[in-house]
Amino acid sequence: MKRIATLFFGIVFTMTLSAQYVQTPKISLTNDSAIVMPRALRVGINKNYVGGEMMNNKAFEGYLKNTSPSAFARFYKGRRMTTAGWVLTGVGGGMLVSAVPLGLLGASYYNPAISLAFGVPAPTYVQSLIYLRSALALTICGVVIGVSGATVLGVGYNNMEKAVDVYNTDVFNRAPTFWTITAVSQQTGLPGLAVAYNF
Repeated sequence: MKRIATLFFGIVFTMTLSAQYVQTPKISLTNDSAIVMPRALRVGINKNYVGGEMMNNKAFEGYLKNTSPSAFARFYKGRRMTTAGWVLTGVGGGMLVSAVPLGLLGASYYNPAISLAFGVPAPTYVQSLIYLRSALALTICGVVIGVSGATVLGVGYNNMEKAVDVYNTDVFNRAPTFWTITAVSQQTGLPGLAVAYNF
């Protein structure tokens, strides 16, 4: 035994059980039980999976509010932006749709068959100019507002995606580390390495 110990030159590999307590992130449930926080996955624009359970955006937002404040803040901001983006996109689309009949009425001065199809009398030259200019204005405004809405939508959904990443990072950072390697001298005063199991 002495020869074996000499061959290892005093390097000792030992397994030690550390009594050090490592706190794991938990979620308070309705039945006062607790579980380790699972990771989240976002699929589509209104599906979020947490530990295999599917949640819509509203439910997932409430979940983040109770588990990860930083992720909740980003997700909440993203959801508000998507709401505004859909409104802007809808307004822009409505303007584009409204511009179509005005443009047709303005063009009916040059083609009376169009006014007959609408069941209205053909406009005068001045009226046709008003219709055409109104249709052009609505088209320009609709395009600008619609593009702005699409941009806001993109930023909003990106924030919601990033919120999932922030949540998963929080879970990873707060997860328990079960195995660590430390110097034996810290545990036994002898040179070498030790593997510690934390529970």
